[in-house]
Amino acid sequence: MQALAADLWGDIDGLSVSRHSYGKGKVIWGVPLAEVLASMHVAKDFDYSRALDAICRGFIATAGDADIYFVANRTDVAQDVEARSA
Repeated sequence: MQALAADLWGDIDGLSVSRHSYGKGKVIWGVPLAEVLASMHVAKDFDYSRALDAICRGFIATAGDADIYFVANRTDVAQDVEARSA
């Protein structure tokens, strides 16, 4: 297990090294998700008016002609949010 973890994480230390290529993918640590996706030229397809945790860009399911997204409010306070396709 330690050898696999070492191969997967490479020399990432979370400070000076934050990215490592592994196989056909990449391991990225300590970089904001928005920055990672922008660096990979992944465009937003969903946007919202408040700072909530959106864990993915892209829909998770479809129903007819509608896309279904999962958005999490991880605070203890109710939020009024305006969401829209980007």
